[in-house]
Amino acid sequence: MIQVTVFDSPFKYLKRIATSGSLAGAIYLLALVAFNGFKLKKTLQYIASGWYGDEAFKSGLKYVLLGLVFHFIICFIFAAIYYWLFPKVKWFQQHTIWASIAFGIVVWGIMSMGVLQMTQVKLPELGWFKIGLNLAMTIMFFSLPIAIITHTFLFKAEKKSTQKIVNSLA
Repeated sequence: MIQVTVFDSPFKYLKRIATSGSLAGAIYLLALVAFNGFKLKKTLQYIASGWYGDEAFKSGLKYVLLGLVFHFIICFIFAAIYYWLFPKVKWFQQHTIWASIAFGIVVWGIMSMGVLQMTQVKLPELGWFKIGLNLAMTIMFFSLPIAIITHTFLFKAEKKSTQKIVNSLA
């Protein structure tokens, strides 16, 4: 099990969360844009419409930028949750791929059945195929990058910390 050591500053954690949230958010945004016919503006306006409703589609740059901000805030929150869980849940450390699948299902469930239901977003009717496709996209393009980046960062950090201890004893 990974133990967080005193050698890691809180800023390293924020940097790692920002890195995994940014990369996974960018990858996932590209997938969403591709899925929506390569319409970046409409995709970001759709995200902003969760808060602002139809008004987000009537105006230009303001709501596009707000959609981008909302998207990455959500990505950072989920990246932070995964990063927080990773050292505590041994199964996450041992099964990165399976953990990313499980986490992706949870993220998709929270967003689809929780967050989006409380917003002003006009939700389309989803058949089983679209549900499966959305779930697969969330896993492949969001939770898997977060899991891989977190796994890499934390094992790398643990190795460095252990090496520092070994070097100080030598």
